[in-house]
Amino acid sequence: MKPRSATCRSPLKIYPPRIARPQRAGRRALLELHMSWCPVAHIDSVMEGEATCVVAEGEPLALYRIGEAVYATHDICTHAHAHLSEGFVNGDCVECPLHEGVFHIPTGRPISGPVRVPLRVYPVKVEGDQVFVQLSGEDAEHG
Repeated sequence: MKPRSATCRSPLKIYPPRIARPQRAGRRALLELHMSWCPVAHIDSVMEGEATCVVAEGEPLALYRIGEAVYATHDICTHAHAHLSEGFVNGDCVECPLHEGVFHIPTGRPISGPVRVPLRVYPVKVEGDQVFVQLSGEDAEHG
């Protein structure tokens, strides 16, 4: 076997100590570093049975209040680019004002009409009287 020279580099990737090969529990902590909770609205501005348009980090979002829960979806319809915040909320569904496509608010799933592609939904938390939306990370999902 030939001895290694001082200039030979190991083919293994060297990780900085803080993120060295994350295990399952560590991966969640790393993902949380890349997720951002953005304050988007005062809880009193999100009315039951209505959609409220907000913009967070350049992203148009629609907020909905169903009972005590608050939900957030992308504000633009996946069918024809209309603002869902200008649509009609009926129970836990929102109807697009342009072609009457209907989405299930909690999941973003298309229910009826010409829509086929689900809406992106975002995790929401309410702390005190402030509504926060998580914009990035693995928890933001497409329906």
